[in-house]
Amino acid sequence: MKRSANVLILSIAMLFGLAACKKDEVEKSLENTSWEFALQDSDPTEGEILESSVYYPWTYCNRIAYEFSFDSNGKLAVKQTQPDCDPILPSFFKAGSHQYVYNPDERRLIIDGTEFKVSLVTDDFLRLHLATPVAGGFSNYIFLFSRIK
Repeated sequence: MKRSANVLILSIAMLFGLAACKKDEVEKSLENTSWEFALQDSDPTEGEILESSVYYPWTYCNRIAYEFSFDSNGKLAVKQTQPDCDPILPSFFKAGSHQYVYNPDERRLIIDGTEFKVSLVTDDFLRLHLATPVAGGFSNYIFLFSRIK
């Protein structure tokens, strides 16, 4: 009886270990993935939300107008699929080709020299934070993306 309980506990631990490895593998790379802007956080309780953070105000038009594809050579292709609906879109997200470097161990993504903290990467969701100077310190914009399948 005691042996079968130990086997059961070991089996459950191995299942959780395999699930954790799969999630870590997802977080190791953005290569060969495509994304679109997301309008709401998939799970605000998962991952880290930095203090003094505000969600960047994407619109439905933004969500359907842009696709983001990270290749394996450090290029981020931003494709505009609809007429421009937000002329105030940050330059690092405008249509065209951008350089990127992603360090999953430091959870840091740099696009054209602009550094983001990656607080969450899952099979379906990407959350980035950008520190921006404000009076008396810094604030963090949160940029949300959902994976295009």
